[in-house]
Amino acid sequence: MINNLNPASQNFLAGLAQIQKRLQTAQTQLTTGLQVNNVSDAPGEITDIWQLNSELDQVQQTNTNLGQVATEVNTAQSALQAAVTLVEQATTYGAQGASDTSTATTRQELANQLGAILQQLVSTANTTVEGRFIFAGDTDQQAP
Repeated sequence: MINNLNPASQNFLAGLAQIQKRLQTAQTQLTTGLQVNNVSDAPGEITDIWQLNSELDQVQQTNTNLGQVATEVNTAQSALQAAVTLVEQATTYGAQGASDTSTATTRQELANQLGAILQQLVSTANTTVEGRFIFAGDTDQQAP
């Protein structure tokens, strides 16, 4: 700075420097979208900011977990609906086989169809979502 300026001029230049600094701070806040960009911007608020960031991370993780659970529940619901249909078919085949009018050949065909239904039910029980067996309880990495 020039030393031989009068005090009013020095105050004016100091005020101008403060305005430029505030303008730069405002510009940084606008471009980043953050009110606090450096620790020096708000040293008293850093603890609160870290706490809020931690809580935000927890909320985001909860949302991710809920999304995974929703996917598993929807898949399980579809699998169970398919299993109910298969059990209803098995019941129908069992009733047909128990009939007095069924021949040995018919019963053999029904037994083959029941075997196929059993395989489908086992496949349904082994339904996975993202590599996890959804009907395996706590051991979701192993087939039930």
